[in-house]
Amino acid sequence: MMCTVLCILLLLSGNLLRGQLPEAPRLILFVVVDELSEDQLLLIQPKLSNKGIIRLSRDGMRFMGAYSSDLSAYPGTRITSLYTGCTPSCHGVVGERWLDRKTGRFVNANEGPANYQTAALNSMARGLGDYLKNFYGPGSLSAVVGVDQPWMLHATGYNCDYLLYWDNIFKHIRDYANSANESLWLDQLNDKRKGLQALSPATANQLAFDATVALLESTDFGRDNIPDLLSVGFNTGSLEDEYELLTPLKESTIMQIDALMAGLLDVLDENIGKNNYLAIFTSARTPAAATGTHGRKGQNTGTVDLGKTLALLNFYYMARYGQGKWALEINDNNLYLDRQLIESKGMDVTTMQEEAAVFLMEVTGVDRALPLNDLLFKLEEGSLWDKNLFPSRTGDVLIRLQPGWHGKLSTNGSRTFGNSGNSPLPLIVSGWHSDKGAWIEPFEHRHLVPLLLKQLGIVHPNILEAPEAVIFKKK
Repeated sequence: MMCTVLCILLLLSGNLLRGQLPEAPRLILFVVVDELSEDQLLLIQPKLSNKGIIRLSRDGMRFMGAYSSDLSAYPGTRITSLYTGCTPSCHGVVGERWLDRKTGRFVNANEGPANYQTAALNSMARGLGDYLKNFYGPGSLSAVVGVDQPWMLHATGYNCDYLLYWDNIFKHIRDYANSANESLWLDQLNDKRKGLQALSPATANQLAFDATVALLESTDFGRDNIPDLLSVGFNTGSLEDEYELLTPLKESTIMQIDALMAGLLDVLDENIGKNNYLAIFTSARTPAAATGTHGRKGQNTGTVDLGKTLALLNFYYMARYGQGKWALEINDNNLYLDRQLIESKGMDVTTMQEEAAVFLMEVTGVDRALPLNDLLFKLEEGSLWDKNLFPSRTGDVLIRLQPGWHGKLSTNGSRTFGNSGNSPLPLIVSGWHSDKGAWIEPFEHRHLVPLLLKQLGIVHPNILEAPEAVIFKKK
Protein backbone atom coordinates (compact mmCIF):
# COMPACT_ATOMS: atom_id res chain seq x y z
CA MET A 1 0.00 0.00 0.00
CA MET A 2 2.75 2.41 0.98
CA CYS A 3 4.61 1.60 -2.26
CA THR A 4 1.49 2.34 -4.33
CA VAL A 5 0.97 5.70 -2.62
CA LEU A 6 4.63 6.61 -3.15
CA CYS A 7 4.42 5.80 -6.86
CA ILE A 8 1.31 7.96 -7.23
CA LEU A 9 3.00 10.87 -5.45
CA LEU A 10 6.06 10.56 -7.69
CA LEU A 11 3.91 10.56 -10.82
CA LEU A 12 1.96 13.58 -9.61
CA SER A 13 5.14 15.47 -8.72
CA GLY A 14 6.64 14.63 -12.12
CA ASN A 15 3.56 15.92 -13.90
CA LEU A 16 3.61 19.04 -11.72
CA LEU A 17 7.24 19.71 -12.56
CA ARG A 18 6.57 19.18 -16.26
CA GLY A 19 3.66 21.56 -16.08
CA GLN A 20 5.93 24.16 -14.49
CA LEU A 21 8.50 24.08 -17.29
CA PRO A 22 9.18 27.57 -18.68
CA GLU A 23 7.37 28.49 -21.86
CA ALA A 24 9.42 27.57 -24.95
CA PRO A 25 9.19 27.95 -28.73
CA ARG A 26 8.10 24.88 -30.64
CA LEU A 27 11.03 25.31 -33.03
CA ILE A 28 14.40 27.04 -32.89
CA LEU A 29 15.69 27.71 -36.41
CA PHE A 30 19.30 28.61 -37.20
CA VAL A 31 20.05 29.80 -40.75
CA VAL A 32 23.82 30.03 -41.27
CA VAL A 33 25.12 31.59 -44.50
CA ASP A 34 28.68 31.11 -45.72
CA GLU A 35 30.73 34.11 -46.91
CA LEU A 36 28.29 36.83 -45.82
CA SER A 37 29.04 40.09 -44.01
CA GLU A 38 26.93 42.75 -42.32
CA ASP A 39 28.32 45.30 -44.80
CA GLN A 40 26.99 43.28 -47.72
CA LEU A 41 23.56 43.04 -46.11
CA LEU A 42 23.47 46.80 -45.63
CA LEU A 43 24.47 47.41 -49.26
CA ILE A 44 21.88 45.05 -50.70
CA GLN A 45 19.11 45.90 -48.24
CA PRO A 46 17.25 48.36 -50.55
CA LYS A 47 16.84 45.54 -53.09
CA LEU A 48 15.55 42.92 -50.66
CA SER A 49 11.88 42.08 -50.27
CA ASN A 50 9.99 42.78 -47.05
CA LYS A 51 9.25 39.07 -46.53
CA GLY A 52 12.68 37.54 -45.91
CA ILE A 53 15.74 38.95 -44.16
CA ILE A 54 14.15 42.39 -43.71
CA ARG A 55 11.13 40.78 -42.05
CA LEU A 56 13.43 39.02 -39.60
CA SER A 57 15.18 42.29 -38.84
CA ARG A 58 11.94 44.28 -38.55
CA ASP A 59 10.27 41.80 -36.22
CA GLY A 60 13.30 40.99 -34.08
CA MET A 61 16.66 42.11 -32.71
CA ARG A 62 19.48 42.96 -35.12
CA PHE A 63 23.02 43.01 -33.71
CA MET A 64 25.06 45.68 -35.46
CA GLY A 65 28.26 44.84 -33.56
CA ALA A 66 28.17 41.03 -33.52
CA TYR A 67 31.55 39.35 -33.89
CA SER A 68 33.49 36.13 -33.39
CA SER A 69 36.63 35.93 -31.26
CA ASP A 70 37.83 32.72 -32.96
CA LEU A 71 41.28 32.97 -34.50
CA SER A 72 40.64 29.90 -36.65
CA ALA A 73 39.52 30.50 -40.23
CA TYR A 74 37.69 27.17 -40.30
CA PRO A 75 33.92 27.85 -40.36
CA GLY A 76 33.38 24.75 -38.22
CA THR A 77 35.24 26.43 -35.37
CA ARG A 78 32.86 29.38 -35.53
CA ILE A 79 29.82 27.08 -35.74
CA THR A 80 31.05 25.13 -32.71
CA SER A 81 31.54 28.35 -30.72
CA LEU A 82 28.06 29.56 -31.72
CA TYR A 83 26.24 26.36 -30.74
CA THR A 84 28.21 25.52 -27.58
CA GLY A 85 28.41 29.06 -26.21
CA CYS A 86 32.13 28.44 -25.61
CA THR A 87 35.45 29.58 -27.05
CA PRO A 88 37.99 27.16 -28.64
CA SER A 89 39.78 27.13 -25.27
CA CYS A 90 36.78 25.18 -24.01
CA HIS A 91 35.39 23.20 -26.96
CA GLY A 92 38.78 22.43 -28.50
CA VAL A 93 37.93 22.74 -32.22
CA VAL A 94 40.96 24.93 -32.91
CA GLY A 95 40.86 24.50 -36.70
CA GLU A 96 40.05 22.05 -39.45
CA ARG A 97 43.08 19.93 -38.48
CA TRP A 98 45.28 19.74 -35.42
CA LEU A 99 47.92 17.62 -33.71
CA ASP A 100 46.54 15.78 -30.68
CA ARG A 101 49.50 15.76 -28.32
CA LYS A 102 47.98 12.99 -26.19
CA THR A 103 48.01 10.52 -29.11
CA GLY A 104 50.72 12.10 -31.26
CA ARG A 105 48.42 11.99 -34.30
CA PHE A 106 46.91 14.64 -36.53
CA VAL A 107 43.12 14.85 -36.32
CA ASN A 108 40.75 16.16 -38.99
CA ALA A 109 37.93 18.09 -37.36
CA ASN A 110 35.52 16.99 -40.06
CA GLU A 111 35.65 13.91 -42.28
CA GLY A 112 32.24 14.27 -43.93
CA PRO A 113 28.63 13.48 -43.05
CA ALA A 114 29.19 9.72 -43.06
CA ASN A 115 31.47 10.24 -40.03
CA TYR A 116 29.49 13.06 -38.43
CA GLN A 117 29.54 11.46 -34.98
CA THR A 118 33.35 11.57 -34.98
CA ALA A 119 33.20 15.26 -35.86
CA ALA A 120 30.71 15.83 -33.05
CA LEU A 121 32.93 14.09 -30.51
CA ASN A 122 35.86 16.32 -31.49
CA SER A 123 34.07 19.05 -29.55
CA MET A 124 34.66 18.88 -25.83
CA ALA A 125 31.55 20.95 -25.03
CA ARG A 126 27.83 20.28 -25.39
CA GLY A 127 25.88 22.09 -28.07
CA LEU A 128 22.44 23.68 -27.95
CA GLY A 129 20.74 20.49 -29.14
CA ASP A 130 22.43 18.51 -26.36
CA TYR A 131 21.17 20.92 -23.70
CA LEU A 132 17.63 20.69 -25.09
CA LYS A 133 17.65 16.88 -25.17
CA ASN A 134 19.11 16.71 -21.68
CA PHE A 135 16.42 19.04 -20.30
CA TYR A 136 13.34 17.99 -22.30
CA GLY A 137 14.29 14.40 -23.15
CA PRO A 138 14.40 12.63 -26.54
CA GLY A 139 11.17 14.36 -27.55
CA SER A 140 13.30 17.41 -28.37
CA LEU A 141 14.35 16.70 -31.96
CA SER A 142 17.36 18.10 -33.81
CA ALA A 143 18.10 18.27 -37.53
CA VAL A 144 20.83 19.71 -39.73
CA VAL A 145 20.33 20.47 -43.43
CA GLY A 146 23.82 21.02 -44.76
CA VAL A 147 23.57 19.77 -48.39
CA ASP A 148 27.05 20.90 -49.53
CA GLN A 149 28.22 22.85 -46.45
CA PRO A 150 30.47 20.37 -44.56
CA TRP A 151 31.08 22.76 -41.65
CA MET A 152 27.39 22.53 -40.70
CA LEU A 153 28.20 19.09 -39.25
CA HIS A 154 29.44 20.95 -36.18
CA ALA A 155 25.83 21.99 -35.48
CA THR A 156 24.71 18.40 -34.87
CA GLY A 157 25.75 18.08 -31.23
CA TYR A 158 26.29 14.59 -29.88
CA ASN A 159 22.92 13.22 -30.99
CA CYS A 160 21.23 14.28 -34.23
CA ASP A 161 17.84 12.97 -35.43
CA TYR A 162 18.12 14.09 -39.07
CA LEU A 163 21.24 14.96 -41.08
CA LEU A 164 20.51 15.87 -44.70
CA TYR A 165 23.44 16.10 -47.12
CA TRP A 166 24.12 15.62 -50.80
CA ASP A 167 25.50 12.16 -51.59
CA ASN A 168 28.12 12.70 -54.30
CA ILE A 169 28.12 9.02 -55.28
CA PHE A 170 24.39 8.44 -55.73
CA LYS A 171 23.60 12.09 -56.59
CA HIS A 172 20.73 12.60 -54.17
CA ILE A 173 19.93 13.98 -50.73
CA ARG A 174 20.64 11.42 -48.03
CA ASP A 175 19.76 11.33 -44.36
CA TYR A 176 23.06 10.29 -42.79
CA ALA A 177 21.54 10.05 -39.32
CA ASN A 178 19.00 7.45 -40.53
CA SER A 179 20.80 5.92 -43.51
CA ALA A 180 19.45 2.42 -42.85
CA ASN A 181 15.84 3.61 -42.93
CA GLU A 182 15.30 6.23 -45.60
CA SER A 183 11.95 8.04 -45.37
CA LEU A 184 9.24 8.10 -47.99
CA TRP A 185 9.22 11.90 -47.96
CA LEU A 186 12.94 11.93 -48.72
CA ASP A 187 12.45 9.47 -51.60
CA GLN A 188 9.78 11.74 -53.02
CA LEU A 189 12.08 14.75 -52.70
CA ASN A 190 14.87 12.94 -54.57
CA ASP A 191 12.46 11.78 -57.30
CA LYS A 192 11.79 15.43 -58.11
CA ARG A 193 15.52 16.08 -58.45
CA LYS A 194 16.51 13.11 -60.62
CA GLY A 195 19.23 13.86 -63.17
CA LEU A 196 21.00 16.47 -61.07
CA GLN A 197 24.73 15.77 -61.27
CA ALA A 198 26.51 18.83 -59.89
CA LEU A 199 25.76 21.48 -57.30
CA SER A 200 26.30 25.18 -57.90
CA PRO A 201 25.79 27.46 -54.86
CA ALA A 202 22.35 28.45 -56.16
CA THR A 203 21.36 24.83 -56.78
CA ALA A 204 22.62 23.77 -53.35
CA ASN A 205 20.66 26.60 -51.71
CA GLN A 206 17.48 25.51 -53.48
CA LEU A 207 18.07 21.90 -52.44
CA ALA A 208 18.59 22.97 -48.84
CA PHE A 209 15.31 24.86 -48.95
CA ASP A 210 13.42 21.95 -50.53
CA ALA A 211 14.83 19.47 -48.01
CA THR A 212 13.96 21.78 -45.10
CA VAL A 213 10.37 22.26 -46.29
CA ALA A 214 9.94 18.52 -46.85
CA LEU A 215 11.25 17.83 -43.35
CA LEU A 216 8.90 20.38 -41.76
CA GLU A 217 5.84 19.17 -43.66
CA SER A 218 6.48 15.43 -43.29
CA THR A 219 7.82 14.98 -39.75
CA ASP A 220 6.89 15.98 -36.20
CA PHE A 221 9.19 18.99 -36.12
CA GLY A 222 7.60 21.86 -34.23
CA ARG A 223 4.32 20.00 -33.67
CA ASP A 224 4.34 19.95 -29.84
CA ASN A 225 5.36 22.20 -26.96
CA ILE A 226 8.82 20.67 -26.62
CA PRO A 227 11.34 22.81 -28.56
CA ASP A 228 13.06 21.25 -31.58
CA LEU A 229 16.28 22.53 -33.17
CA LEU A 230 16.63 22.93 -36.95
CA SER A 231 19.84 24.21 -38.57
CA VAL A 232 20.10 25.12 -42.27
CA GLY A 233 23.23 26.07 -44.21
CA PHE A 234 23.24 28.36 -47.26
CA ASN A 235 26.14 29.57 -49.42
CA THR A 236 26.68 32.92 -51.15
CA GLY A 237 29.25 31.46 -53.52
CA SER A 238 32.51 32.98 -54.71
CA LEU A 239 35.04 35.12 -52.86
CA GLU A 240 34.94 38.89 -53.09
CA ASP A 241 36.50 40.85 -55.89
CA GLU A 242 39.58 42.81 -54.84
CA TYR A 243 37.95 46.14 -55.64
CA GLU A 244 34.25 45.35 -55.13
CA LEU A 245 32.52 44.39 -51.90
CA LEU A 246 29.40 43.06 -53.59
CA THR A 247 29.88 41.48 -57.02
CA PRO A 248 26.89 40.91 -59.34
CA LEU A 249 27.15 37.13 -58.80
CA LYS A 250 27.27 37.54 -55.02
CA GLU A 251 24.34 39.95 -55.13
CA SER A 252 22.29 37.52 -57.17
CA THR A 253 22.93 34.68 -54.72
CA ILE A 254 22.06 36.80 -51.67
CA MET A 255 18.83 37.82 -53.40
CA GLN A 256 18.07 34.12 -53.91
CA ILE A 257 18.75 33.37 -50.24
CA ASP A 258 16.43 36.22 -49.27
CA ALA A 259 13.65 34.74 -51.43
CA LEU A 260 14.23 31.29 -49.91
CA MET A 261 14.08 32.81 -46.42
CA ALA A 262 10.73 34.41 -47.28
CA GLY A 263 9.40 31.07 -48.48
CA LEU A 264 10.73 29.28 -45.40
CA LEU A 265 9.08 31.79 -43.05
CA ASP A 266 5.77 31.29 -44.85
CA VAL A 267 6.04 27.53 -44.35
CA LEU A 268 6.84 28.00 -40.66
CA ASP A 269 3.89 30.37 -40.23
CA GLU A 270 1.55 27.82 -41.78
CA ASN A 271 2.88 24.64 -40.14
CA ILE A 272 4.03 25.86 -36.72
CA GLY A 273 2.44 29.25 -36.14
CA LYS A 274 3.91 32.74 -36.42
CA ASN A 275 4.59 33.19 -32.71
CA ASN A 276 5.69 29.63 -32.03
CA TYR A 277 9.21 29.63 -33.49
CA LEU A 278 12.44 31.52 -32.97
CA ALA A 279 14.65 32.27 -36.00
CA ILE A 280 18.38 33.09 -35.82
CA PHE A 281 20.10 34.36 -38.98
CA THR A 282 23.90 34.63 -39.06
CA SER A 283 27.05 33.86 -41.04
CA ALA A 284 29.67 31.12 -40.91
CA ARG A 285 32.46 33.53 -41.79
CA THR A 286 33.16 37.00 -43.12
CA PRO A 287 34.23 37.04 -46.77
CA ALA A 288 37.72 38.13 -47.76
CA ALA A 289 38.82 39.76 -51.00
CA ALA A 290 40.43 37.53 -53.64
CA THR A 291 43.73 39.41 -53.92
CA GLY A 292 46.76 38.35 -55.94
CA THR A 293 49.54 36.13 -54.67
CA HIS A 294 51.73 39.10 -53.77
CA GLY A 295 51.02 42.42 -52.13
CA ARG A 296 50.73 45.30 -54.57
CA LYS A 297 53.20 48.14 -54.24
CA GLY A 298 51.91 50.71 -51.79
CA GLN A 299 49.05 48.44 -50.61
CA ASN A 300 49.04 46.29 -47.53
CA THR A 301 47.27 43.32 -49.08
CA GLY A 302 48.11 39.93 -50.51
CA THR A 303 48.35 36.20 -49.95
CA VAL A 304 50.70 34.53 -47.47
CA ASP A 305 51.77 31.14 -48.79
CA LEU A 306 52.04 29.26 -45.51
CA GLY A 307 53.07 26.07 -47.35
CA LYS A 308 56.20 27.76 -48.70
CA THR A 309 56.74 29.41 -45.32
CA LEU A 310 56.80 25.96 -43.70
CA ALA A 311 59.39 24.74 -46.22
CA LEU A 312 61.59 27.79 -45.64
CA LEU A 313 61.35 27.31 -41.88
CA ASN A 314 62.54 23.72 -42.24
CA PHE A 315 65.47 24.87 -44.39
CA TYR A 316 66.34 27.35 -41.66
CA TYR A 317 66.23 24.67 -38.97
CA MET A 318 68.27 22.21 -41.05
CA ALA A 319 70.94 24.83 -41.62
CA ARG A 320 71.21 25.29 -37.85
CA TYR A 321 70.55 21.82 -36.46
CA GLY A 322 70.97 19.29 -39.26
CA GLN A 323 68.69 17.10 -41.36
CA GLY A 324 65.10 16.42 -40.33
CA LYS A 325 61.57 17.69 -40.72
CA TRP A 326 61.61 19.94 -37.69
CA ALA A 327 58.36 21.73 -38.56
CA LEU A 328 55.55 19.30 -39.39
CA GLU A 329 52.60 21.37 -40.59
CA ILE A 330 50.96 24.77 -40.55
CA ASN A 331 47.22 24.27 -40.25
CA ASP A 332 45.03 27.33 -40.10
CA ASN A 333 46.84 29.58 -37.58
CA ASN A 334 48.85 26.82 -35.89
CA LEU A 335 52.45 25.74 -36.51
CA TYR A 336 53.30 22.25 -35.22
CA LEU A 337 56.90 21.23 -34.54
CA ASP A 338 58.20 17.66 -34.32
CA ARG A 339 58.76 17.49 -30.58
CA GLN A 340 60.00 13.89 -30.68
CA LEU A 341 62.73 14.86 -33.14
CA ILE A 342 63.61 17.95 -31.11
CA GLU A 343 63.89 16.00 -27.86
CA SER A 344 65.80 13.13 -29.51
CA LYS A 345 68.43 15.65 -30.66
CA GLY A 346 68.71 17.09 -27.16
CA MET A 347 67.19 20.41 -28.19
CA ASP A 348 64.88 22.57 -26.06
CA VAL A 349 61.29 22.77 -27.34
CA THR A 350 60.69 26.23 -25.86
CA THR A 351 63.77 27.61 -27.62
CA MET A 352 62.66 26.11 -30.93
CA GLN A 353 59.20 27.63 -30.50
CA GLU A 354 60.71 31.06 -29.90
CA GLU A 355 63.01 30.76 -32.93
CA ALA A 356 60.05 29.76 -35.11
CA ALA A 357 58.04 32.74 -33.86
CA VAL A 358 60.90 35.16 -34.66
CA PHE A 359 61.25 33.59 -38.13
CA LEU A 360 57.51 33.85 -38.87
CA MET A 361 57.39 37.49 -37.79
CA GLU A 362 59.75 38.26 -40.66
CA VAL A 363 57.30 36.83 -43.23
CA THR A 364 55.43 39.52 -45.15
CA GLY A 365 51.79 39.58 -44.12
CA VAL A 366 52.30 37.99 -40.69
CA ASP A 367 51.19 40.29 -37.87
CA ARG A 368 51.95 38.25 -34.74
CA ALA A 369 53.47 34.85 -33.96
CA LEU A 370 53.33 33.74 -30.33
CA PRO A 371 55.15 30.64 -29.01
CA LEU A 372 53.04 28.22 -26.99
CA ASN A 373 55.12 28.73 -23.85
CA ASP A 374 54.18 32.44 -23.82
CA LEU A 375 50.54 31.54 -24.51
CA LEU A 376 50.48 29.16 -21.56
CA PHE A 377 52.22 31.23 -18.91
CA LYS A 378 52.40 34.90 -19.91
CA LEU A 379 48.94 35.79 -21.23
CA GLU A 380 46.19 37.61 -19.43
CA GLU A 381 43.24 35.32 -18.74
CA GLY A 382 40.30 36.09 -21.00
CA SER A 383 42.40 37.78 -23.69
CA LEU A 384 41.84 37.04 -27.38
CA TRP A 385 44.79 34.66 -27.47
CA ASP A 386 43.74 32.96 -24.24
CA LYS A 387 40.25 32.31 -25.64
CA ASN A 388 41.80 30.36 -28.51
CA LEU A 389 44.25 28.29 -26.48
CA PHE A 390 43.56 24.57 -26.05
CA PRO A 391 46.93 23.27 -24.76
CA SER A 392 46.76 19.70 -26.09
CA ARG A 393 45.70 20.85 -29.59
CA THR A 394 47.08 24.36 -30.14
CA GLY A 395 50.26 24.54 -32.20
CA ASP A 396 53.74 25.30 -30.93
CA VAL A 397 53.31 28.76 -32.45
CA LEU A 398 50.00 30.57 -32.97
CA ILE A 399 49.97 32.90 -35.99
CA ARG A 400 47.85 35.93 -36.88
CA LEU A 401 47.99 37.67 -40.26
CA GLN A 402 47.92 41.41 -40.84
CA PRO A 403 44.64 43.06 -41.88
CA GLY A 404 44.25 42.84 -45.67
CA TRP A 405 46.27 39.63 -45.93
CA HIS A 406 45.02 36.07 -46.16
CA GLY A 407 46.25 32.54 -46.75
CA LYS A 408 45.47 30.16 -49.59
CA LEU A 409 42.34 28.04 -49.56
CA SER A 410 42.84 24.71 -47.85
CA THR A 411 41.47 21.44 -49.21
CA ASN A 412 38.36 21.85 -47.06
CA GLY A 413 37.87 25.53 -47.81
CA SER A 414 39.48 27.23 -44.81
CA ARG A 415 41.20 30.51 -45.60
CA THR A 416 43.12 32.40 -42.94
CA PHE A 417 42.65 36.16 -43.04
CA GLY A 418 43.91 39.21 -41.23
CA ASN A 419 40.92 40.09 -39.09
CA SER A 420 40.66 36.63 -37.56
CA GLY A 421 39.84 36.94 -33.90
CA ASN A 422 37.77 40.07 -34.37
CA SER A 423 35.51 38.94 -37.20
CA PRO A 424 32.28 40.93 -37.56
CA LEU A 425 29.24 38.82 -38.42
CA PRO A 426 25.59 39.50 -39.23
CA LEU A 427 23.26 38.32 -36.48
CA ILE A 428 19.47 38.63 -36.28
CA VAL A 429 17.22 37.03 -33.64
CA SER A 430 13.54 37.13 -34.52
CA GLY A 431 10.25 35.50 -33.59
CA TRP A 432 9.19 33.90 -30.30
CA HIS A 433 9.51 36.38 -27.38
CA SER A 434 12.29 38.31 -29.18
CA ASP A 435 12.51 42.00 -28.50
CA LYS A 436 12.47 44.45 -31.42
CA GLY A 437 15.24 46.88 -32.25
CA ALA A 438 18.98 47.07 -32.85
CA TRP A 439 21.75 46.20 -30.41
CA ILE A 440 24.61 48.59 -31.13
CA GLU A 441 27.13 47.46 -28.50
CA PRO A 442 29.72 44.78 -29.37
CA PHE A 443 28.26 41.31 -28.93
CA GLU A 444 30.28 38.09 -29.14
CA HIS A 445 28.04 35.68 -31.03
CA ARG A 446 28.75 32.72 -28.72
CA HIS A 447 26.84 34.47 -25.92
CA LEU A 448 23.55 33.95 -27.75
CA VAL A 449 23.10 30.28 -26.71
CA PRO A 450 23.65 30.88 -22.96
CA LEU A 451 21.14 33.76 -23.06
CA LEU A 452 18.63 31.65 -24.99
CA LEU A 453 19.00 28.75 -22.57
CA LYS A 454 18.51 31.16 -19.67
CA GLN A 455 15.20 32.23 -21.22
CA LEU A 456 14.20 28.54 -21.30
CA GLY A 457 15.18 28.04 -17.66
CA ILE A 458 18.34 26.06 -18.49
CA VAL A 459 21.65 27.04 -16.89
CA HIS A 460 24.70 27.27 -19.16
CA PRO A 461 28.16 27.29 -17.49
CA ASN A 462 29.14 30.49 -19.32
CA ILE A 463 26.02 32.51 -18.56
CA LEU A 464 27.95 34.77 -16.17
CA GLU A 465 30.21 35.82 -19.07
CA ALA A 466 27.27 36.91 -21.24
CA PRO A 467 26.43 40.62 -21.42
CA GLU A 468 23.06 41.96 -20.28
CA ALA A 469 21.78 42.12 -23.83
CA VAL A 470 18.02 42.65 -24.12
CA ILE A 471 17.20 39.92 -26.64
CA PHE A 472 13.95 38.57 -25.23
CA LYS A 473 10.93 40.33 -23.80
CA LYS A 474 10.37 40.04 -20.09
CA LYS A 475 7.66 37.59 -19.12
